[in-house]
Amino acid sequence: MKTIYLSLCVATLAGIALNRPAMALGPPAPDVTTCWYNENEVLTGSSPAPAGSAAGVKAQHAGSGEHAWSYTVAGRDGSACPAKLPISTVTHE
Repeated sequence: MKTIYLSLCVATLAGIALNRPAMALGPPAPDVTTCWYNENEVLTGSSPAPAGSAAGVKAQHAGSGEHAWSYTVAGRDGSACPAKLPISTVTHE
């Protein structure tokens, strides 16, 4: 039973890792949140920003999907995220 549970945990974590863009190692940046947007630039979720992240930067990670774009904002959680991806920000690819 322990082997099955461990296998399920590993498979779940692997699935999560494959569905999210790579993030920097280390603790999250304090008071900075990464907002995620789909290809239509509509907010799909948020996560703590990686260490060293700066607010006001957007980046394209994929052509489509729930994490096509990211935008970092000053704030402790997703309530600080704009509903639509802002146009005039620094863009990284």
